[in-house]
Amino acid sequence: MSATQAFTAPGGHDAALTRREDDLLDRWPVAKLVYRMITATPLGWSARIGLYGQWGSGKTSVLNFLQQIAEKNDDIVIRLPAWRTTGEQEFIVQFYLQLAQVLGRLGYAEPFRNWTKRQSKKGADLVGALAKKIAETELPESVNSSYFVTAWATAAGVAAEKLSDILQLDSSDIEALRKELGHRRVIVFIDDLDRADPQILPQTLLALRELLDWPGFVFVLAFDKDVVGKALRSYSEAFGESAQHFLDKIIDVPVTLPEPSPKQVQRMVARNLKYCCPFLPDTAIAQTAEWFPTNPRQAKRICRSLSVFGAAADRHAEGQLDWRGIILQTILRETEPKVAQVVEEHLVGFHSAFSASMFGNANTKEQEQHKQTVLDAAQFPHDALKNKRLLKLLEELGNARSKLSLEKIHYEMSLAVREVEFTIPEFSQLVKSWGEYPSAQTLNDFIREAASRSDEGEVAVANAMLNMANFQYGEQLGRAGAFYSREAFERALRSAGELLGLIEFCYSTDIAGAMSTARGDYEVCIGFIRSFYRNVSKDGSAPERALRERELRLAAIIAAQCDDPQRLYLDAEPVQGTLRVPAWEVSRVHEHYVTALQEVLAPRLIRAAINVFAIPNGVMNALIQDDARLKWVLTEGRSPLYTEASKELGCAALKQLIENPQDLGSREILAKNALSYLGAFTSRWESASTSAEQATPYLEYIRLAWQALCELEPNIQTRVYLKKLKPQLEQQVAIPEFLQTPAWWSGEPDDIEYELQSI
Repeated sequence: MSATQAFTAPGGHDAALTRREDDLLDRWPVAKLVYRMITATPLGWSARIGLYGQWGSGKTSVLNFLQQIAEKNDDIVIRLPAWRTTGEQEFIVQFYLQLAQVLGRLGYAEPFRNWTKRQSKKGADLVGALAKKIAETELPESVNSSYFVTAWATAAGVAAEKLSDILQLDSSDIEALRKELGHRRVIVFIDDLDRADPQILPQTLLALRELLDWPGFVFVLAFDKDVVGKALRSYSEAFGESAQHFLDKIIDVPVTLPEPSPKQVQRMVARNLKYCCPFLPDTAIAQTAEWFPTNPRQAKRICRSLSVFGAAADRHAEGQLDWRGIILQTILRETEPKVAQVVEEHLVGFHSAFSASMFGNANTKEQEQHKQTVLDAAQFPHDALKNKRLLKLLEELGNARSKLSLEKIHYEMSLAVREVEFTIPEFSQLVKSWGEYPSAQTLNDFIREAASRSDEGEVAVANAMLNMANFQYGEQLGRAGAFYSREAFERALRSAGELLGLIEFCYSTDIAGAMSTARGDYEVCIGFIRSFYRNVSKDGSAPERALRERELRLAAIIAAQCDDPQRLYLDAEPVQGTLRVPAWEVSRVHEHYVTALQEVLAPRLIRAAINVFAIPNGVMNALIQDDARLKWVLTEGRSPLYTEASKELGCAALKQLIENPQDLGSREILAKNALSYLGAFTSRWESASTSAEQATPYLEYIRLAWQALCELEPNIQTRVYLKKLKPQLEQQVAIPEFLQTPAWWSGEPDDIEYELQSI
């Protein structure tokens, strides 16, 4: 087995190259250049060659090729991975051990016999024992030999810092070795020096110059010069900003790995994508290869990231996924993760801001804001060249994704991180099957199969199925609007109508199991309602108006089943709700739509709010918990309790609760809740400027709550509080004698104080 095979991975995504036919970035010529520099050095000299390149740029591949060239010319190669050592002494020990092992394997043992004899007794015994042990024991490659030797020496009573002195060859050993080697050079590769502990770098580099300056030995050091320079500077500022002067003393001949050309990167990317992602169309690869980073390791990592889409590709038909957009978005995620997050959060704005017509024209304020947001999130915000390329990438991504909905884009990118419950084609097949056999069994079978396939719960699958129905319905409507011919338009509307029929079935049929739970989920419900609401327009053909009428009826059914009616009511609220349409599109149709939703939701909210009056501390709990859903219903003027359209229903419910025959305990609960209700108003009015007109919506409820307080006589402390509360309320609403005087209240102003004093 050659040393090349011993020191490189047998294969894999990030394996360094060992075969010339795989050299798509032209690293072989670099290796030949380095070897020419080696052979240009007189045999009696020592030399140190620096191979500079960023992490992942292909330095190890160059070393692999260089080893093949050197061994073909009968030179000896020794490899030292610097990152495995933890100090200068261990680095030197590892070098000696590797040297002895390689030369011993090649039959050059004679120089080391003299080396062993000259050591001190302790050193000779130690080295002899070690040599015998190493000769007898075939250690696996994973064992760190230098660590093994250092530990053995410590156990034998030899200080670790003296071990390298014991093992060091002197000039006679080197001369004997040089004579035995003849014309053969010893080339030592020191790889990954930029991954070593920064604390050992200065001593290690100096040792290469002082201790290992041997004739016929050439050291090739592969590292990222910027990383090593920063490490040296962190060790001591004396090295200077880049430590260049220090490195110039160590390195005789520097060689900088050339940046791959765009064509080279495209060749490498195309080859790797073919290996990792055979499912990607050739056209998508050709359209996106130029946007991959020039660093080979980073480019290969993106290819690996794209490979996870393979499972999704098998479950989609040709043309159903936007592979060009998926590749570009993955490149952005891998190279600029913060920018990708910003872009994906504001995808609609970026579609317009980075359109093809943007560059070269005067930018609008919005476009400039988007550009600045991107640059603020970039890894190198002040690198003009990188920023120019980043903005061009965003322009390309915007062009690729401009025709897709946000839902479709998020769906496609989610395929990278999870095994989806079902794909768009599989859902389309469900719609077709349901159209032929419209039954709950068809839906439940689909849900169970998808849950089993994805390891998701059945409720989650049902939830995803409803969201997919909503997404597909919107897609069909959008497609219909894009057609010019009437026939194609009406055909698309019929397809949308079939999907709407499936949604109607899910909400109008008594379906047991996961669907009955999922269809009440707030996010599902508001998703449908927003989709319907966006589709409403002032003008439309007869088929469109028929769909609108079905949507309106269905929206009311969905709202009635929503598990968070208060939140849904707020979203539909005309002033501050989230159901938004452009101002020029607002019409009586939209107002009618919102009214229909609120008519469905208001009774549920009113019943829930009135019911808390019959629960011990119900009102207090709703008020003191900031996240309580009923707090808004009980206190806000926009709540259905206080709007003219539904206030009568709430007042009637509270009046019925007060006037129905009750036991003493129930009346006490009602009175305490009424007291909390009224107290909330006085506290609120004390801290805010509220006019009598603003209090008008609350008048009837205030009167009813006071009536509940008067139904039974309270203790003396409560009577004192009520005496203060009554005028406060009457003053705020600006209606004297607005509240009745209970039978147990004599009306004399000093009666309560006198009674309290007499206790």
